[in-house]
Amino acid sequence: GGGAVAADLDLLGSIFNVEGVRVVVTGAGNGFGQAISEVLARMGARVTMLDINDLALQASVEVLEKEDLDVHGEVADITDAAAIDRVIAAVAKEQGGLDVVFANAGGGSPTSRVAPEDSTVDRLPASAFKAGIELNLRGAFNTMQAAARVMRPQRSGRIVVTASNAGLRPDLYAGYSYVAAKAGLI
Repeated sequence: GGGAVAADLDLLGSIFNVEGVRVVVTGAGNGFGQAISEVLARMGARVTMLDINDLALQASVEVLEKEDLDVHGEVADITDAAAIDRVIAAVAKEQGGLDVVFANAGGGSPTSRVAPEDSTVDRLPASAFKAGIELNLRGAFNTMQAAARVMRPQRSGRIVVTASNAGLRPDLYAGYSYVAAKAGLI
């Protein structure tokens, strides 16, 4: 219940203080990115939630705004280096700097969008493999690079990257590009 969550946040708050910390979280429209955003905002961080899916992002932001938390959302495609660079630079300018970036956005295997008989390594379209690498590896790199461009002149900041256990060992259900990309991040 709510009491358990409050107790968990009290314990977490006693371990580290993020009050007023300026944070950007990619992939914040759902899943892990949404959860990261929620916990940080409830602990007092100023969270900018990024996602490519405008509707999911808007819904996630609205839930936290109803709690009067310091959050806002920006639509961003991490596979577009120039776009993510512009968004992160604009957020940093608006917030007066940037303390933390969670490069969390990513997604399942493009093999889920091909016929099962074409998802084996000998038949997987190169375009499906490339799409997974672009999203899960290059997208994280684009995010890290954009964050570093803001943080280096500040001489401070933290970049946190979400990887996956799929990058540590073969995973039948994750798909080739997802496993390769997450191994690359690790």
